[in-house]
Amino acid sequence: MRQIIFFIFFMPAIKAVCQNQPTGGKVNQTHYVKLMGAIYNVENSTQIREEKNTIIFDLIETSIKLDPKAEINLSIIAQAINLNLVQTDSLVKLTDTSLLHSPFMSNVRYSRNRIAVSETGKFFPPLTLTDSNGKKVLISDYKGKFLLIDAWSSWCTPCRGQVPELLKIYKKYYNKGFEILGVSMDQNKEAWLKAVEKDKQPWPQFCELVSFQQNSFARKFFITGIPSNFLIDENGILIGQDLSPEQVAFLLKKSF
Repeated sequence: MRQIIFFIFFMPAIKAVCQNQPTGGKVNQTHYVKLMGAIYNVENSTQIREEKNTIIFDLIETSIKLDPKAEINLSIIAQAINLNLVQTDSLVKLTDTSLLHSPFMSNVRYSRNRIAVSETGKFFPPLTLTDSNGKKVLISDYKGKFLLIDAWSSWCTPCRGQVPELLKIYKKYYNKGFEILGVSMDQNKEAWLKAVEKDKQPWPQFCELVSFQQNSFARKFFITGIPSNFLIDENGILIGQDLSPEQVAFLLKKSF
């Protein structure tokens, strides 16, 4: 079933990534489509995080060695946000030095910086948010609960498209010790609160009402695109980031 979902909903997006970035010439587009599909399937598997990381690292490493000059390698590394810092750096070192000045290298640097701040498998860093009433809230206040920090915005169609699935997850696990915190990148307060009401988001909401570029949450975690999220367990350990609702549901089902 997961493979059917992948080919229907994710294959077009993967093909678009492959078509818009030079492959280097030694390996054809089909290879990268299959690679990203394999990575997606591993991420949605029942293996523990360490096992997933090992498999994903090996897949990307093997691909890079086939064509170290392919710029698309940089995007694949940048998207593997749940790898650890050592793995990420090792993959970057495998790419050809000619890619150091590639415009896609900036994506890798952002991902690396984000991993350095919030590495999956380690404690999530201290964080203070300001809610819609101006009240300061500490992430540590939620210790003992599973917590999904969801970065979104009223103008982000994919973000709001995920809300129905997040609502199902929320209703299923809230009474078992799960909470969602919505962190909006909105600059317009009216648009932000209107979207919260229209989408019927019942969880706590936070917004700085500044531009995306000035948003301290986005800057702290090197977030350049949304939707983006962080799933933290009851002990404060980050167990996954930039997860699909399906992946969030799977991890919660395994934990509860």
